[in-house]
Amino acid sequence: MNNREACIIINLLSGIGYVKFNLMVEYFGSAENIFSASNSDLCNIKGIGKSLSEKIINWEEHVNLAKELNFIKRGGVELITILDDKYPVQLKEIPDPPLCLYCRGEFKCDYNTSIGVVGSRRLTSYGREIADLLSSQLAYAGWSVISGLAYGIDAVAHNAVVNAKGHTIAVLGGGLARLHPQAHAELAREIISTGGCIISEFPMEFTPTRQSFPMRNRIISGLSKGVLDYLGVSLTAQKANY
Repeated sequence: MNNREACIIINLLSGIGYVKFNLMVEYFGSAENIFSASNSDLCNIKGIGKSLSEKIINWEEHVNLAKELNFIKRGGVELITILDDKYPVQLKEIPDPPLCLYCRGEFKCDYNTSIGVVGSRRLTSYGREIADLLSSQLAYAGWSVISGLAYGIDAVAHNAVVNAKGHTIAVLGGGLARLHPQAHAELAREIISTGGCIISEFPMEFTPTRQSFPMRNRIISGLSKGVLDYLGVSLTAQKANY
């Protein structure tokens, strides 16, 4: 096992995020050393109790690394870990950065020319018009638009950028093999075919949950210079603080 594989395994194990991972790396000297640590040493880490320490020690009973890596390869997915040079520097600045980014398409993100567009799933005709106009104009001006591929504002923003032949990134609330909503599968393909990408922090077969959708918002914010947030009747510019 190497450091990169260790990071992927930690991401596959539930209940361990960046904070605990970082504490363990600091304590044991490297990510791979985590998996040769004793139960008592693991329990010395803040937030790592008996249950989590046993899960780490017996990780092969809980996750199948070979299967996940094979799934990634067959799916044409690029996996970027927080230990890799390609990991976005700006994303490391949020309080709880994702340990892994699963990317389908060409992942490129210039923080200074990237803006998030998020908002309601229930659209007024005015909201649709404004979201479409602003997103397309951002694309024409050379900005990347980052959203969540959801119904409503997200889909309008992505479609506007695709039609303007611009660059857009969709951040999912589930694994890349569990695209949600399925109705946007064609939109996802169009995003990739026009040079954008679909990304997720979750393992390939992770099914979206009510909690996972809010989690993706911090990634949208972290990758963006600012966020246009549709609030029912208007769009307000802000630097989101999820």
